Amino acid sequence: MKGLFRRKSRLLAVILVPSLLSVGAALIAAFAPPPRLEPARETLAGIVPKSCGDVVPDDDGNLWCSDLLQRRIVKVTPAGTVTEVLEGAPLFPGGLESPGSLSLWGSLLAVEDRNHTIQMVDVKTKRHVRAISYETLHGGAVKMNPGMGFTLWKERILFTGMGFEGPLPPFDQPVQVLTLFSTGLDGRGLDVVKRETLSVQTRPGRTLFGLGFAASLPGGGMAVCQALPARLILLGPEGKVLREAVVAGLDAPVIPRALMTSEDFQAETLATTPHVAGLFTVKGWVALVLQRPSPAGPRLSVAWFSSTLDLVKEEGIELPVRLTKWDVVARVAFAPPNGVLFLVRHQAPGAAVSSRVFRSQVQ
Repeated sequence: MKGLFRRKSRLLAVILVPSLLSVGAALIAAFAPPPRLEPARETLAGIVPKSCGDVVPDDDGNLWCSDLLQRRIVKVTPAGTVTEVLEGAPLFPGGLESPGSLSLWGSLLAVEDRNHTIQMVDVKTKRHVRAISYETLHGGAVKMNPGMGFTLWKERILFTGMGFEGPLPPFDQPVQVLTLFSTGLDGRGLDVVKRETLSVQTRPGRTLFGLGFAASLPGGGMAVCQALPARLILLGPEGKVLREAVVAGLDAPVIPRALMTSEDFQAETLATTPHVAGLFTVKGWVALVLQRPSPAGPRLSVAWFSSTLDLVKEEGIELPVRLTKWDVVARVAFAPPNGVLFLVRHQAPGAAVSSRVFRSQVQ
């Protein structure tokens, strides 16, 4: 009997100790304050292309920038030196038309161009890996636009923006849009992981607010969020939804179709509507960058979420410039070892598009 009691005690200890350790770790994480962002400073002024469409950092602190006008990708070192230029055939068969969104996983760089084609190149070997055409992404029952948000994730692509099942919906009807896809690196076999209703009654309105964002998590998972409606999703390493959280007060507005034909109105709608402008993860925290209107112009803030998706606090982000309705936050990304990048593109009607990169240190 005593031996049985000892065995049961040891078995209970084996069960309880890991549980207590995990609970203790959760409590420590719960009481640890979130990081703090220092006031941002402009970085690499005059080095990053003025027509930069997107920028992604690598693990060594370099920045890979898409140059819309020059139709190329440039690599900028932390010291501000352009060391590599990716352009032309055979690296990009058929050329690279207006390179926009970028994603980097290891040495594999994916570029989305104006034709909604995803070109993949190996930045180490300088070889073209594959191209995923518009027809591939729109040939099946699920259709999506990579310009609305995508990221490489291990041996697949995670699409985080707007998409459709079946035919394109009419202009004036709210639709069920797909906001999360995953597939292999060939762009086929799109798997719908999550659906959301984007209650915007015009296609231009969907374009404004149908953007999606993603950032990797410790342990191999991903955090995903859309500009509107602001629903934060945590994915496990295999792509299954683990947790969700809704950010209150960030719903897509109903936009009259007639007004959306004006470029001025589109810019003002984006500037005066609270929405998610970006997403990054750092030190186990998930951070949503929010853009909210104010009398002085759009203001940025960061909402810090714990690993259990509890909103801990929201604080303002200080940029060295005042945002106007013509400024678009095109990219937010964590840049090793301890910085956060903000790519801000100024695109006033009649003026040349110009881009600036700001870096905020994480404390």
